[in-house]
Amino acid sequence: MRIAQELGLPLVCVIDTPGADLSAAAEEGAPAGEIARRLAEMAELTVPTVSVPLGEGTGVARRPCCRPAG
Repeated sequence: MRIAQELGLPLVCVIDTPGADLSAAAEEGAPAGEIARRLAEMAELTVPTVSVPLGEGTGVARRPCCRPAG
């Protein structure tokens, strides 16, 4: 993300997720906090972003790079 910002290039996010895993084992690596940090970093970007969702993920998993243009 920083490189795209520094070079003024659009950011393309490829999101491949099977969907949410709500088990305790899935939270051991604290992925929610890392995802939140990346989303906050993306929100500060001034370059265009686009997401390419793959897999079976739905809902919020499909929208991390999407924001209104302008």
